[in-house]
Formats: sequence, structure tokens, C-alpha cells
Amino acid sequence: AQADNERVQHEMMLGAEKLHLRQEYVAKKTPVEQLTTRLDSVQRLLDLKQALVSHDVAATRLQLLQKQYAAGTAAELDLLRAQVELKERELELTKLRQQAQRPTPKGSGGGS
Repeated sequence: AQADNERVQHEMMLGAEKLHLRQEYVAKKTPVEQLTTRLDSVQRLLDLKQALVSHDVAATRLQLLQKQYAAGTAAELDLLRAQVELKERELELTKLRQQAQRPTPKGSGGGS
């Protein structure tokens, strides 16, 4: 539920930023390239924030399943799935952190 809430908040914040940038374009005639660069930066930050939440949820789930497995109330397969999920979230975070460190190319259209 927390990850779903974060995704909805992510989409709302991105939509709000797009609206703000459109208004700025109309009011101030800010160059499209500059607005696109700013939108890409916001998208990266929001993606990273969402990935952090997903990682935390996966880590918490793994900890819970480890306790349950030790108590004999969880299957080994569930524990292995939780470990894989956490590793996937770690890879996603690594990728997003690397992208965040790279400068946004000027004039890039972004993915949205």
C-alpha cells in the first residue's frame, strides 16, 4: 500500500510540475529546452524517491519473512522470492543513482 501511495503521489507531482512548466512557458516564454531539462531533473528525483520507497518495502518484507521462516511459518520459496525482490530493488536504485549523477543532455526530449 505504501508503494502504491508513493506511485500515485509521484504521478501527481509530475503532473503538477508539467502544468507549472507549461504556465511558465506561456507567461515567460522560457525556452522549451530549458523547461525540458528541468522536467527531466524532476522526473529523475521522483523516480529515485519512488525506488527508495520500493526498496524499503522490499527490505521490510524480507525481514518479516526471515523471522517467519525461522519460526517455521513461512515457506523457503517465499523467502527466496523476497530476497530476489530486494536484489531487484537494489539494482533499480543503483541504476537510478547513476542516471542522477549524469548531466541531462541539452535538448533531450525525456521519456514522458
